[in-house]
Amino acid sequence: MEISIGEVLRGVRKCSGITQAEFAEHIHVSQSLISKLEKNLTSPSVELLDQYAEFFHVEPELFLKFRKAEDSKSLAKKIRVALFRKLVYDSDKDPFKDETEL
Repeated sequence: MEISIGEVLRGVRKCSGITQAEFAEHIHVSQSLISKLEKNLTSPSVELLDQYAEFFHVEPELFLKFRKAEDSKSLAKKIRVALFRKLVYDSDKDPFKDETEL
């Protein structure tokens, strides 16, 4: 099953505990754009993916690496674990290297 980029973007934002309005304000876009992205009504530009990555202190590839997952529950778990590793450990190690533990 392939997960849409909008689902990944929504998952990262929700796992971080931030609303669409708060996030939109931080990256200087409209809330309606964030909503459209998360509903897959529009695709993010490379620049917007960079803004997401910068805001969440992750590499832009994070949003693409989760696109193949067995189900949305495992996607949410992978996002939480990756964000936890990145934000808590602020590690240069690849948080996706050992996905079998997830």
